[in-house]
Amino acid sequence: MEKFAIPTSRIQNRKNDLLDYISSSGYDGAVVFGMANVQYLSNFFAIETQRPVALGITKEDTFLTIPEMDEIHVRNHDEFIYDDLFTYYEYPQSDPMQTVGEMCAELGIDDGRIAVDSDGPAHTLGFSGPSLSNIVPGEVVVEDYFNDLTRYKDETEIQLYREGGTWVNLAHRLLQQKIETGEHPICLAEESQTEAIRSMINALGDRYQLTSWDPPIQVTCTAGEENAYCHNLNQQKPIEEGDLIETFVMAEMFGYKTGKLERTMVVGEPSNEQRDYFEIMKEAQEILFDAIEPGISYGYTEDIIDDFFAEHGLEDNQAHRPGHGMGLSWLSRPFLDRGLEGEFSVGEVFTVEPAFYIPDIGGFRHCDTVTVTEDGIEVLTYYPRDLDDLTIPVE
Repeated sequence: MEKFAIPTSRIQNRKNDLLDYISSSGYDGAVVFGMANVQYLSNFFAIETQRPVALGITKEDTFLTIPEMDEIHVRNHDEFIYDDLFTYYEYPQSDPMQTVGEMCAELGIDDGRIAVDSDGPAHTLGFSGPSLSNIVPGEVVVEDYFNDLTRYKDETEIQLYREGGTWVNLAHRLLQQKIETGEHPICLAEESQTEAIRSMINALGDRYQLTSWDPPIQVTCTAGEENAYCHNLNQQKPIEEGDLIETFVMAEMFGYKTGKLERTMVVGEPSNEQRDYFEIMKEAQEILFDAIEPGISYGYTEDIIDDFFAEHGLEDNQAHRPGHGMGLSWLSRPFLDRGLEGEFSVGEVFTVEPAFYIPDIGGFRHCDTVTVTEDGIEVLTYYPRDLDDLTIPVE
């Protein structure tokens, strides 16, 4: 792989798959607004703001609507796939959705049947424009198809995850080496994040390119009893002996959120209670590693974890499903959730993170990113999982 990017030939294959679907479903074309879907079908990436971006696709043409400020960005990237650009100056003094309507008219689908991922851009960051169905006279249909658009990964994409796994391993190692009592978790996370990014950029050079304002490697950690609350954000509490440490590391490779890695660690000699809970958590993750393979239902993963935790009296200490999909968005299908119908298939990428949370002690969660193979899974992140390896010595 010369550059960490998706080849244009693969983008064309994705568009052909979409065109086959919309043709067989009676649509005249498609318009997508979500930036992950736009990138997936065109390789175009931009900073998401209140200025909408839209990609229109028919059998004959692929058109892109963007703010004028992004035009130079688009024309300077040969890997972006489009046939023509439609631009508007600024929002709200311009009407971006009118420009999208003009794009649809030029595509010849404005009075036809249009498949969309949403009926216009999300109303975020100050945008409050009209929906597409209020702009064009044709029929606009929000298609569930787009929720699964990025669900299955090919070998080129999987290689991005493998590369990301290398760098989150380094970042986590740097973080663990820095942890000591009296330090603030947020400072240690920032230091290890910066060191890891520097190492990655120096190693990969111009093979790597940023696709957002997010740092290419993200590191956080929290300490203490607050970890009993899922998604605890208290990163300023100084680390003390006896604390549980919860970590989060993720890398971005050409927009793909790769290598989500989390570990539970202990500062100083673990108590018997911490040891017991840790081993239960570790075994739960291993149960899912062994269970997942093509043909297993998504709901089965949650069922077996519920049963396992119930055996240990922890049925009331769970706070979330045991995993979720990873792609151009870091929360996507498939969900390891009994509410999602369907079965695991080769090429799906997701996290495995069964967890529970104990008041006055903390949370217990390892998280690894995996992909489904013909006979099971490949774990795309690697870092020690045993308590002895995750105990921080105190001098």
